[in-house]
Amino acid sequence: MKRPAICVFNFSNQQFFKSNLIRTSAHTFIFSLIFFVVLLSSCKTKKGIVSPSRPIKLREQTFDTLFKQMDSNRFAYNWMVAKADVDAILGDQNNSFDITLRIRNDSAIWLSLTATALNIEGARVLITHDSIKVLDRINKKYLISNFSEMSELLHAEVNFDILQSIISGNFFEYKEEEKLRSVYLDSTDYILSNLRKRKLKRELEDKDVNIKIIHDIWLDPFTYRILRTKWDDNKNDKEVNIYYSDFKPVNGKSFSFKALFDVKAKKPLSIKINYNKIVLDESQTMPFSIPDSYERIIEGEVKRKGKK
Repeated sequence: MKRPAICVFNFSNQQFFKSNLIRTSAHTFIFSLIFFVVLLSSCKTKKGIVSPSRPIKLREQTFDTLFKQMDSNRFAYNWMVAKADVDAILGDQNNSFDITLRIRNDSAIWLSLTATALNIEGARVLITHDSIKVLDRINKKYLISNFSEMSELLHAEVNFDILQSIISGNFFEYKEEEKLRSVYLDSTDYILSNLRKRKLKRELEDKDVNIKIIHDIWLDPFTYRILRTKWDDNKNDKEVNIYYSDFKPVNGKSFSFKALFDVKAKKPLSIKINYNKIVLDESQTMPFSIPDSYERIIEGEVKRKGKK
């Protein structure tokens, strides 16, 4: 399967934080935040481990066997810390910034966003199962939200487990009606899908009008790690692809050091993330405090902390 080229975009100044990431509208702010946070799979430009040559013909395996292999080879950890630089394009806006990321498994995600050229922290984020908190250090404002509000904004279910799974390059089940059930043999990879299999090849399969969102996953036939995840929303004319490649060992576990997130919609989105440091299973702090002088961002208004 031919992988798409990954484009790089440059935008490295303080105006990014003032005009694009942090806004006075809470909903707009959350919308920007979720796209930057949800895509934290990893990426690095240096050469990685050379995978074995692809087999001329894939060995047929059952869906249950492949699913168990995928699950047993998931990227697992108690703690993860990483540093990365991000290049993103949303509509006609190009942005570049650095991220420091800390994750405690099934508990919290903490990150700091820094203007690449200026080396100043523009925002700090703390995400748990119950809340999403953001500090805008440039404009001295803060936001407190949750996944219910986020899901309503995006018209799609979003939760902590989904975010952590995408960061880790692991599988997650989005909705019960989109449950994977079939396996296809691509020229180089296995494809797991929620379609009811009628044709031998995935590209020959007709779209099922009874399935709102078609979900496909491409699996490496050697490592059983996810190479690509695709959601096709025919009703709303949207398509989301996440491409994983350049896998390297991290503490004996296979992790993707290249990723491309691509959204085909009325307002297209493309994001590339470059990691330069990954450390597993070392306890971390997640400092997050709101100064009294900061104003809270609420839909339609801004309130100073401590005032009703």
